[in-house]
Amino acid sequence: MDDPLLARYADLLPRLPGLHDTLRGARNVGELLARGTELACVEGDFARGLVAGVRDGHLSADATDVLARPESDLLRRQLTSDPPPLRPDTLEGELVRRPDAGTEATSQRPSILAEVLALEDPVFGVIAPENSVIGFLVLDRPAVKADAAHRAVGTLFARMLAVVLEHVVMRARIAELSRELQFMTVSAQALATEAFEGSITLPVHGRHLPAFRSLEQTARPSTDAARRLLSEREAEIAVLLAQGRSNPEIAEKLFLSIETVKDNVGRIVRKLGATNRVEAAIRFLGIGDVPPTGGH
Repeated sequence: MDDPLLARYADLLPRLPGLHDTLRGARNVGELLARGTELACVEGDFARGLVAGVRDGHLSADATDVLARPESDLLRRQLTSDPPPLRPDTLEGELVRRPDAGTEATSQRPSILAEVLALEDPVFGVIAPENSVIGFLVLDRPAVKADAAHRAVGTLFARMLAVVLEHVVMRARIAELSRELQFMTVSAQALATEAFEGSITLPVHGRHLPAFRSLEQTARPSTDAARRLLSEREAEIAVLLAQGRSNPEIAEKLFLSIETVKDNVGRIVRKLGATNRVEAAIRFLGIGDVPPTGGH
């Protein structure tokens, strides 16, 4: 195969799924950008590279983890320590404005990164998820002029990074949302427990004394009527019901199936003449009245 571009793609094509999976395995954005840079260097036979992100009108590499190649990491540290401003009259500025233009169409413009990092003939790949440019994959081969095959590799890996970046960011956001929901759940349970179990005090003779008994004192059949109406198993479930436990929690606590718990809760509600589980718990605690015959 004489065409170097076709030869490069023919060599890459069967390995693209594996390369894609390697990128998707990154735990965060910094690791993804570092992996993408190294893979592009290996597959395109580049000596060094980095991802330059566009942030607050500057070009920086602070979003990338430490790079495996010392030559690449030197570029990363240099760009991170002194991010140059993104100017509209440069190649990078034009690519941000027209991401589909391609570096060949804008090659007549001076490159900020080539100047700042002393790159001889860099290859640029535009990282633009949803057509919004967030950075550039920059690859370099000192003393060797880049050809169409090298530029194709840069473009290919930049597009792979854009696709996988959405996946990694979404995964990170879902994980963060999950943590927030777990925190909210625990907080809600704590607030419910405090509201249900906490003592209510009233000022009496200069002191605050409990107005009602705490849950520990009342979370058991407190009336003869409740004891007569409920079976031993139903009373056990009613105790947990009064503690605010859900059906799955009650089932796990008493080694029962959820369906069995549901059936027992339904009978407890009917026997105590309640309309729902909350009212049944209140009546079981002796706060409300229990019908003398039970049920409706």
